[in-house]
Amino acid sequence: MVETEKKDLEEGYETEDEEDMKSGKRDKMDETEDTLGRFEYEIEESVADFEDEIPTERNEIPESSDDSSEDEIDVREKRMKRRSHDKLALGSSYYTLYEFKEVVLEYALSKRRNIKQDRWDKTKVSYVCGIGGECKWRIYCSFDIESQKWLLKTKYKYHSCTPNGKCKLLKSPVIARLFLDKLRQKADLMPQEIQQIIKEKWKIVSTRNQCQRGRLLALKWLEKEYEEQFAHLRGYAHEIMVTNEGSTAIVDTYKNKAGEDVFKSFYVCFGVLRDTWRGYCRSIIGLDGTFLKRAVKGVLLTAVGHDANNQIYPIAWAVVQSETTDSWLWFIKKIKHDLVLQDGNKIVIISDRSKGLKSAMESELPNAEHRKCVKHIVENVKKNHAKKDLLKPRIWDIARSYTKSEFDYNVRKLKAYDLALYNDVMKELPETWSRYAYKLGSCCEDVDNNATESFNSTITKARAKSMVPMLEMIRRQAMERIAKRHITSMRHEGVCSKYVADLLAEEKKIADECVTTPATRGVFEVSVDNDRHNVNTIRHTCSCGKWQISGVPCEHAYGAMIDKGLNVDDYVSKFFSTMMWQYIYNTNLEPVRGPR
Repeated sequence: MVETEKKDLEEGYETEDEEDMKSGKRDKMDETEDTLGRFEYEIEESVADFEDEIPTERNEIPESSDDSSEDEIDVREKRMKRRSHDKLALGSSYYTLYEFKEVVLEYALSKRRNIKQDRWDKTKVSYVCGIGGECKWRIYCSFDIESQKWLLKTKYKYHSCTPNGKCKLLKSPVIARLFLDKLRQKADLMPQEIQQIIKEKWKIVSTRNQCQRGRLLALKWLEKEYEEQFAHLRGYAHEIMVTNEGSTAIVDTYKNKAGEDVFKSFYVCFGVLRDTWRGYCRSIIGLDGTFLKRAVKGVLLTAVGHDANNQIYPIAWAVVQSETTDSWLWFIKKIKHDLVLQDGNKIVIISDRSKGLKSAMESELPNAEHRKCVKHIVENVKKNHAKKDLLKPRIWDIARSYTKSEFDYNVRKLKAYDLALYNDVMKELPETWSRYAYKLGSCCEDVDNNATESFNSTITKARAKSMVPMLEMIRRQAMERIAKRHITSMRHEGVCSKYVADLLAEEKKIADECVTTPATRGVFEVSVDNDRHNVNTIRHTCSCGKWQISGVPCEHAYGAMIDKGLNVDDYVSKFFSTMMWQYIYNTNLEPVRGPR
């Protein structure tokens, strides 16, 4: 036994448990795809790859938006490159055989290796080098009864062959799986295009017939998938309300000419998210609509808030047929009822120029403060002034003006820079989207809807799925987001959230230079950089306007507190406290049972 293991190691083998592979019978690969298995694997993979977004920084100009989401093929390629750990290491475990097969496929594609399946039955599977000859590369995986997982038990590490531009794993069912999401977006994708993409992305040669069979098989799966998933919607909505008591999940349909129920819209608001937002989050709601990238077209409407660390907090989402006044009115009515918004008083809504949203807001939330997203204003103005280098910073300076005098100064700068640009910006009514005009009390200085767009970008992969898998990915990512932030908030030792701690650390550089002259009743005159400001620690105000709008003491107020021995943490809005941060993520969504 010892001599055998030594010989295996000398030849390049890693072995944990030698089983008789020769006795297994290889089943012929069937073109029938386990759609439920694929969906479950993709959802698990999406959650595993989920990376939480960083807190939104103050006065950080966001990148220009691009309505065209990342191509799903590109996403898969980037995911391969990003993974640093070896998922085919000896002893690796897999929950399903499907997961192991996907890992082998990704290895073959990323390494441009010719791999073929050697043996396969219900409890064991092996792969060998597809070129053959003297190349001894192989891996063997079998089901372990004790752990109830598939374990990689034998692996020969090295290829002694040279890649030949082919891969025997790349059969028509595999091509169908690889291009399933792409065909959701573009059903008329032809075999020649598929063949070219395979060659460009993975440097592997495929035949036209393979690509044609794969394309037809994927389209057949999609047709079956849509029927199955829409049939699951009502059961999925019922399961949400059963497992997450107090949640709202609504499926709206209409009758077609044949008297059949046809999907119209789906809305979900989890009770935990709703109650937490109402009790512990600032009264800010970002609204946005994003197109779904699949054959059955539609729009995903989302409503998100901000937590104590100034990160995304999802509140509710819905799928509608199109982005119209009626669909926005329907969605706003739902969140108005769930969140008890009444007429919108003391509520801040941030959005872009979504079709029909403005009239829906005026109808249902007439007293809400509706902030226009400056990011979209910039892009709108840029259509006629694309070559103006200072267009973006000039408009953002106007939006971020905390006082009327600062606003007027930045408007004059814009006018001196370019008169035509100035005239177009003034048509956008900058008085309505500059910080100085914001109502006080929301403790939010956002001038863009970047938080909601960031949420949409985290679910890019989900938006290419059919209905139930898409909704499940969003729900599972919300669970993952809450779980991760619960750990982060519990580990943070400061009085205020990490976002505020970083903000104050940056402000302290200027606060240390401030010269303070006390007046009476908590009022101070603060001088810095040849300028003076009036700070009132009782009313929590500063003449610069920053403190009362953001809820966090500005550098002038901080300077006065340092000179007078006051604790700056005591003057930060309670919405940014670590305790509030922990309360927000103290309760998670309850797990939902699957269709099986």
